[in-house]
Amino acid sequence: MENFLLVGEKVIYLVILIACGILIKKLKLISDKGIEDLSKILVDFFWPALIFYQITSSLNAENIINNISLPLFAIITGVTGYILGFIFVKIFRYQDNVKIIFLYNSTINNFVFMVIPFVVIFFPENGLGLLFIHNIGYIFIIWTLGVSIFQGEFNIKKSLTGLVNPGFITTLAATAITLVGINKFIPKLLLDGINTMGGPTLAIAMIVVGARIYNLGMNAIKFNLNNLLIAFNRLILIPFVLFLLSYLLKDFFPKEVIGIFMIVNVMPVSVISVSMAIRYNSDPDLAAQHVVSNHLISILTIPVYIMLIKHFLL
Repeated sequence: MENFLLVGEKVIYLVILIACGILIKKLKLISDKGIEDLSKILVDFFWPALIFYQITSSLNAENIINNISLPLFAIITGVTGYILGFIFVKIFRYQDNVKIIFLYNSTINNFVFMVIPFVVIFFPENGLGLLFIHNIGYIFIIWTLGVSIFQGEFNIKKSLTGLVNPGFITTLAATAITLVGINKFIPKLLLDGINTMGGPTLAIAMIVVGARIYNLGMNAIKFNLNNLLIAFNRLILIPFVLFLLSYLLKDFFPKEVIGIFMIVNVMPVSVISVSMAIRYNSDPDLAAQHVVSNHLISILTIPVYIMLIKHFLL
């Protein structure tokens, strides 16, 4: 029951932020063009600032080197999600933007916000720091494989071109700075400024979601075949496959590594997917539907997986 309440609390928090976006759009405080511009600023400015702050202020070289398996596990999560998503896309013959959004939301999930309380509960001493190390791998997946999905075709030239974006460059720079120890010399005033710039990331992402939901009306809450399939893939199938892998590997890695890996795996689709869809000219309305349906269904699936993780892996 505690797990259900914890997930429900986080979903309610997101609903409140989404409601703010709906209200802002209803009051005509921002236009569709304004939402588009806000999404670009979020993806290219606020989010990279948050990434830089989290890596450089929370980690050091020893943390990263001693726990290098964590970002590698995160990459396994992304690649597994992509492969399973690709199978669904082929079976159901999804094309164009439907294919793109399904693949992206299969590959990338809500790997920060909803994860934190569970990590803190299971690993109160070092869980948060280890989560940030894990997320380095996930961030690299977002700005490489994730961006490639939105590009629509896969070739070496376009993939390399896709790496030239603020998110990937910031992640690479922050990781390199931390590995060589330069992060210890970054002035506190500068770090505080970067933290302030990155702080609005979640709120802005949810306002964008809310604005798209306002445009969709009741169509935002839709449990059609596509929404049910992404929920099955992201909330049931992908965690199940990776749970089996974790069970096989649990005796070879620290329980913190396996635990964080699996807690992240059971989370719903990324709330940033709507802003990414706008930024890369895809289908933000479909992404918004995925966000709503996934987070509602996750109230049922996350507690079940958390109990399985606790019983079989920790």
